[in-house]
Amino acid sequence: IKEVSSTRYLGIIFDNNLRWNLHIHNLVGKLRQVTYKFYTLKDLVPKHTMRVVYFALYQSILQYGLLI
Repeated sequence: IKEVSSTRYLGIIFDNNLRWNLHIHNLVGKLRQVTYKFYTLKDLVPKHTMRVVYFALYQSILQYGLLI
């Protein structure tokens, strides 16, 4: 078995010190992309649709792997 400094398992990034730094960095990048999409859509889309987009994208990213 080859030793690595980090690995991704089921979308969660683990490092060899069991710290979350890499995973959080990756998560922040994803959330920045979603935030930019919100910003570009805010004047074009009704609030109800924005709420659906929030639950589909932003909240799902935040909650994935929360119980691990």
